[in-house]
Amino acid sequence: MAKTKTISLSAVLDTHNGPLRELTLNEPKARTFRRGEPFKIRNGGEIEWNNEIVLAFLQEMTGHDALVLDGLGAGDFLKARNALLELLVEEIGGPLEV
Repeated sequence: MAKTKTISLSAVLDTHNGPLRELTLNEPKARTFRRGEPFKIRNGGEIEWNNEIVLAFLQEMTGHDALVLDGLGAGDFLKARNALLELLVEEIGGPLEV
């Protein structure tokens, strides 16, 4: 069964389908990884992010295009990025905490 994570947005985004108040991230498909890894976990647990790839993953995982996701505030982007991390780590059964 595919996993999902939903985050509430602090600011409503306007889309062609009406206002967007939350983002639901679905488990990514293998094709999403063709662009690369959205993050690397370094020794000591430090996370090195590739935000360009994170946005590509969020497009795939939410079904929203770049124009919509580019409108996310910084805090909402960080929440979405952490939700992506949590979803992927849960899939591999990892112990990482964010």
